[in-house]
Amino acid sequence: MKILFIENRYKTHFWKALAAELQERGCEILFLIQNHRFEVGGFPNTVIAYPRKKELLDSGTAFEFIETADRSCNCFAGNSRHYRFYYEKISAVIAEYQPDLVVGEATVFHELLAIQICREEEIVYLNPSSSSYPKNRFSLYQYDTKLAYKGSAETCSDARCDELIEAISQRKIKPDYMLKHQVDQAFDDDKTYPQPGSWRDRNIILQAYAAGERYNTPHPLRKLLHDRRLSQLKIEWNALAAERADSMADKKIILYPLQMQPEANLDVWGQKHRDQAELVAMLAKALPDDFCLLVKANPKVKYELNEALLARVRENKNSVPLALAVKMEAVFPQADLIVTVTGTIAIEAVLSGKPLALLGESVVKGSAGVIWLDHAAELSAALERLAAGFPTATQEEKQALIRRLLSSSYAGLISDPCHAPTCLDAENIKQVAAVIHAAVPGK
Repeated sequence: MKILFIENRYKTHFWKALAAELQERGCEILFLIQNHRFEVGGFPNTVIAYPRKKELLDSGTAFEFIETADRSCNCFAGNSRHYRFYYEKISAVIAEYQPDLVVGEATVFHELLAIQICREEEIVYLNPSSSSYPKNRFSLYQYDTKLAYKGSAETCSDARCDELIEAISQRKIKPDYMLKHQVDQAFDDDKTYPQPGSWRDRNIILQAYAAGERYNTPHPLRKLLHDRRLSQLKIEWNALAAERADSMADKKIILYPLQMQPEANLDVWGQKHRDQAELVAMLAKALPDDFCLLVKANPKVKYELNEALLARVRENKNSVPLALAVKMEAVFPQADLIVTVTGTIAIEAVLSGKPLALLGESVVKGSAGVIWLDHAAELSAALERLAAGFPTATQEEKQALIRRLLSSSYAGLISDPCHAPTCLDAENIKQVAAVIHAAVPGK
């Protein structure tokens, strides 16, 4: 059985640990490396040389989906002129190696190109990713979708379902990606993996950029200016929040939590609605006068906060930005309706009995209490259904959702050792590797 792993910066250290365990189980392993700084020791690597200037060509419309999802294009004025070069190189690797399974994320351009090629060649591509709830679980998402591949088929008693429903709805537990993972002293002293945002981390990324990795790594000056502008935008956002704090009085509240960008959760899985500035504007325009749109940003807001978003919120008087320090616990109970594309809040809404308008793919799609919107302008129709007494999920329906979350996922932590060192614990590696091993087609 042949497994091809696709490099993704520090996540590649996690892939390497899985690869060692899978090799013990009789699998043949190959790593495909785009960023040369993250070549993997101890395994065969195919390292794609960085393209020369004459090899950068107009890709036309062949990779429109990828270009729209590409954080380099979206945030740092990048382009797609390298796509054709990498497409041909990755195609050649896959054609020669003939993997039974390809494992990688669905985040950056070379992974998305690999996914496109795997689809064309009918090779299974799996993206092991946290399934949010219950915690310490993951799903094997197929290609660039949120469609789970197989699943553990686990279930639990009504009593255990009820415990999880209460814990999630009361926010007593959080998804893996929101947890602060402990770094033990031995790990910290080892210095094998840098702390995110540290000087060592930045130096590693700069080394890669200097060596020629210009396609997933922005120009350092451009990123510096971008981050400085973000700092100013945060100040302006909080000022507007204070200015409009009293405008919610006597109005019904539609809560839209901004999704972080760049992230696959929105840029890939919810790409149709990835322009959150435009989405917020359209939601606001669909509201009657007695409603307001409460826009909540993450306290650790990234590039979803931009000039366009701030302008859209400012020009729509029924849009109210929340100060960045405000926590979800403070505003969730006030909301008459939650709106999201692919956010984890969709699960929380259903389990809390809070009406939800859903714009993207989610495990809760089709659940009681969920109004499906194909377009933001349909929000007005959703409000009419809400006014007529739109029913939310019963306890039995909430239990069914918990069982669906369990059966489509597996126990295990998916991360990289910089953010969550415990992902490399021997038991976790064995657990996750066993799932991937069982997923190899034809096994």
